[in-house]
Amino acid sequence: MSPIDPPLLSVEGLHVRRGADDVLAEVTFELARGEIVALVGPSGVGKSTLLMALADLLPRQAGQLRLQGRVSTTLTAAERAACLAYLPQAPTVALGHTVLGLVLLGRARHRTTFFDRPEDLEAAALALEAAGASHLKTRLVDTLSGGERQRVFLARAYAQDTPLLLLDEPTTGLDAGQAIAVLENLSARTAQSAALLVMHDLNLAAQFATRGIVLSAGRIVMDGPPEVALAPDVLREVFGLESGRVPHPRAHVSGLIPWRGA
Repeated sequence: MSPIDPPLLSVEGLHVRRGADDVLAEVTFELARGEIVALVGPSGVGKSTLLMALADLLPRQAGQLRLQGRVSTTLTAAERAACLAYLPQAPTVALGHTVLGLVLLGRARHRTTFFDRPEDLEAAALALEAAGASHLKTRLVDTLSGGERQRVFLARAYAQDTPLLLLDEPTTGLDAGQAIAVLENLSARTAQSAALLVMHDLNLAAQFATRGIVLSAGRIVMDGPPEVALAPDVLREVFGLESGRVPHPRAHVSGLIPWRGA
């Protein structure tokens, strides 16, 4: 990678403590354009904490974070919002927001006035379409189901129009078809961007991620292509699972079937 095209995200020696507990230690990795990286690991190992730290929502006890080559602590809030969009695990919103109004909040960094511009409305419409939520745009957010809300919040992240997406369990609450549609769209839009996704569905991670990062006890224990990061010996060691690969009938990928070891 050339000096004029630095990684979208560079993390070196990240250490995060919450209370008296060391949650993350010596976390180091980079994300480049075109990557969809699945962050996997058992519950409670620090996956959500890592995304929050990368979004500068938690203090870091040690380590350095760079966004497009710039040290994150030197960036203003507006500059940071131009670099990344973050979707938390359980997003909330004040009562009374319409779906379109919520998605337009993702355009805040682009506005110079209080009023929505035609280009903001167009971007919001495209984001809703990408998230499979166009039909919901006039609904109140607090009347939506869990899966519908998830797609709307994903649309808000899309509307922010950043080169880096940090998505904490973006397929939560979605049925199988909706989850696949979301990941297919994400794959299509990352040619010039990157996404880091917390994922619990190892089969979907194996099929859609270009790379896997496995977290255990707050440390990265494996980082590589899905067939390496989600290899049987890794899943056995980290999750206590046995697993097997199943070739996809049409795509050049293979699915992953995990089962509980004896």
